[in-house]
Amino acid sequence: MAQAKKHLLVLSDLPKEWSVEKGTSGSGGSGGFPGGSQLASCIGVPASVINDNSPSSTGPYYQNKGQTLEVQDSVTVFPSASYARTEFAAMANPKTPGCMATLMNGPGKSAFGAQKGETVGTITVTSLAPKVYGPDVVGIVMNLPITYEGVTMPTQLISVNGVRGRFGQSITYDSYGIDFPGSLAKHLDSVALHRL
Repeated sequence: MAQAKKHLLVLSDLPKEWSVEKGTSGSGGSGGFPGGSQLASCIGVPASVINDNSPSSTGPYYQNKGQTLEVQDSVTVFPSASYARTEFAAMANPKTPGCMATLMNGPGKSAFGAQKGETVGTITVTSLAPKVYGPDVVGIVMNLPITYEGVTMPTQLISVNGVRGRFGQSITYDSYGIDFPGSLAKHLDSVALHRL
């Protein structure tokens, strides 16, 4: 846990106007992915790959001044470098985006905790574009149309993952109503992976 925490992104890695989101101090621990067994079956990997419980450390949410962008980083310490590569390969699997979309439009939809009066439309999931997010990373881009009082807010959740030895880095980029700047994501990916 202590090792993992040392590799997390910190506030000084982000632009000057960014801050730590109130009430998010980060955490440690482990836990499986909700619906992990269904996702594993769809991708064609053992459930243990998706329901991994290796120790990890997660930083707080960082947000921009307008509160339209968020970043959160998590570092996992896997049992071995080969195990880390297996986890990376599952995320890189071409079946993963479609399987994730099926899960998120089914039992996984409740995980988004829509507020009273909000509805979540059809969720789409695509693979990352390496030229946008940098080399040596894999992940998904999830688009969620959230409607409240007749107004739809396009929401995007991006998960970027990389490994170095036994360490796995997972950064989430959330954006509300605007696109997350690719240049900033690529910069943070590079900083995070070089820290491993």
